[in-house]
Amino acid sequence: MFQIHPIFQTVGIIIMLFVLNLGISRFRMVHLKQKIRFNWKQHVRFGIIATTIWLIGIFGGLYIVKTSWYGFLITGLHAQIGLLMIPFILFALGSGIYMDRKKKNDQFSLLFMRY
Repeated sequence: MFQIHPIFQTVGIIIMLFVLNLGISRFRMVHLKQKIRFNWKQHVRFGIIATTIWLIGIFGGLYIVKTSWYGFLITGLHAQIGLLMIPFILFALGSGIYMDRKKKNDQFSLLFMRY
């Protein structure tokens, strides 16, 4: 049962590294004016998957500790950092969904948004 939390978080981190790599392509395209392909839909899809996995992992970890060790936040700094991450993860999820629905109309985005 204790293996579920680290497995979820590791999978979330691996997916988020892929999303970060896609985001770097976006940065290069918009800010460095390089003509490269940015896969918008894949970036959004995997970003939502990764942040959702992280949230499930955080709340799953809290549940496992509560039911197995009969305590709350007894892992100290580990639990505190996990709770501190929740607003950042929710911001990433919310802002990503918002930006996906309200796409900015700049010339580079219009050229590469379909890919």
